[in-house]
Amino acid sequence: MTSHSLPELALPERIESLISLSQLFGRILPVHVIDPATGACTCGGFVRRKGKTTDIPCHAGKHPNLWKWQLKASSDPQQIAKWAAKYPRGNWGLVCGETGDVIDVDTRADVDGRDSLRALEAEIGIDLMAIAVVVKTGNGIQLWFKHDPDGRLKTGAGIRPGIDIRGGHQGKGLGMAIAPGSVHPNGNTYQIVSRPENGLQPIPESLIQALYKNQQVNPNPNNSCNHSVCGGGGGGGGNHDGEQEFQLRNVELTEAQREDLETLKQMPTMFRYTCSMTRATSPRPFKQGRNSPSEYEGSISCYLAWGGWSKQEIMDYITVWRREHGLPAPVYYSRYAHTINSAMALVNTRRKHAGAKKESKGAWKHGQTRDRILGSIIETPRTPQQIAEYTGIVIGTVYVVIGRLRKDGMVIRDHHTYLCAPHAVPSYLQNIPDDAGENTGEELMTPEDAQVDLDYLEAEYKKYVLEREAEVEIVEEEIEVPVLPTPTPASVYIEPTLPDFDVELEPVLVVVAPAAPIREEDPFSRRAIAEYRDSMEAWKVKWKQENLARMREARKLPNYHSMAGLKREAKLKKLIRKRELEQAANRQWLLDRGIVPDSPEPTREYIPAGIFD
Repeated sequence: MTSHSLPELALPERIESLISLSQLFGRILPVHVIDPATGACTCGGFVRRKGKTTDIPCHAGKHPNLWKWQLKASSDPQQIAKWAAKYPRGNWGLVCGETGDVIDVDTRADVDGRDSLRALEAEIGIDLMAIAVVVKTGNGIQLWFKHDPDGRLKTGAGIRPGIDIRGGHQGKGLGMAIAPGSVHPNGNTYQIVSRPENGLQPIPESLIQALYKNQQVNPNPNNSCNHSVCGGGGGGGGNHDGEQEFQLRNVELTEAQREDLETLKQMPTMFRYTCSMTRATSPRPFKQGRNSPSEYEGSISCYLAWGGWSKQEIMDYITVWRREHGLPAPVYYSRYAHTINSAMALVNTRRKHAGAKKESKGAWKHGQTRDRILGSIIETPRTPQQIAEYTGIVIGTVYVVIGRLRKDGMVIRDHHTYLCAPHAVPSYLQNIPDDAGENTGEELMTPEDAQVDLDYLEAEYKKYVLEREAEVEIVEEEIEVPVLPTPTPASVYIEPTLPDFDVELEPVLVVVAPAAPIREEDPFSRRAIAEYRDSMEAWKVKWKQENLARMREARKLPNYHSMAGLKREAKLKKLIRKRELEQAANRQWLLDRGIVPDSPEPTREYIPAGIFD
């Protein structure tokens, strides 16, 4: 392996180096790099802070340059040759968790991973750098080992201070490591400094046990890693002293715990489906159809954390749950520390019993918000903003309640203001006692006790009546007797004035022929089908003639280009571009080997066969 970076190599040498890297480490993929002209990453992105995109350009220089790189990364020489010609200045990455696993040791200002590596080597008594493929990075080293067949090395950060893991298993949780020959953002080049003769070696069993025995918290708070490892999730972080927060033990649940579980299962949640391992057929299955035990354990941890269970109680139930479903007993503390601590960080713990109903303190009653809003618009129409200011209710709640009241016909809308309907007066304004008007048994006051002069009131009433009678003028009118019509005598005969039609007119016999029955033609008869086909043929001929006429008019335009002409032009440009790239690569390949071509177009016989196929 040369000490030069991959962008500095000629195309054939770069292709050979990448193929050899894929044969040693596994699948390879192109990665973005820092652009020397701008000093920013070629991905063209911007830094995100607190969920918002800033105007600061990205300076990572380690992003995969492939969409779905876990699937598209390849070790095919022809594909690698195409990528090498397409990305001559780019970096390269290696997929971890298939051929090899990586232990990444970083050295930064706040933490030195080399100290953790020395302590790890002293703990297991093995010189790891002597048995691993060591790659020097921009600020540390990478230790490459053969992939663990059980997939126990999981991709994660901060498993020890300054030590990260890049692994995975069977296409899940795959990690990526920058390949040797790439350029770090600080300008250093990734290089292989030592490697065993037989390639990648199996990772020692003692190393796996030591890595996942006591996971410590990464002291770097800015490292973007999981809650359980870095403690970035608030209260759900790991123990900063490096001690285990719970034990992996084989115990039975107490009676109180089983009663609490039954209460949780009766609630309208997916917990009962999770405990019975039937989420796949439930109303809310896991996303993307995932039904592994890890998905169920994460869901169980979240529900029990909400129910107020401690970490040890959650771990005990997971052990019992795995035993009831025929799964192996838990072995690795780190795996369940990540799951349980993440649940504790993401879920608000309910302090009381999960099934207990919280008693109301009387500070809020059902319908109180609705009544307050109705009470504010009984006499004065108001807008939602004015209602919120008048009542002190959040404007969003006002919009929701007003919408429901309008749907129920309890408010009247006029432009942008609302007024309470007459039949929808709030209950607290209709607070009339039920016994109003009834005899409650209380003694009434006598006029003497009320100090009322009844004689004076009676005299005033008579005086008022006399005054009203004096004001009324009495008018006498004669009432005329109505004149009734004289009844007609019954013996008077009135002779008819109309002619007798039966005598003067004789009936004429008119014979009407029966109407012919109306018969509807069968739409699927031969005649109907033949007419339909003839009409369709006539329509096709007319449609083709109209299209030809439109095409003739379009060809007369000065900017007209036919589709065939555009395809021929694009194909010709592609062939010319390919030819230019081949000529430039051939000429560069000859110049690198000290061969000066006689003609400007070198022949292909100097180029190894299959590189540009």
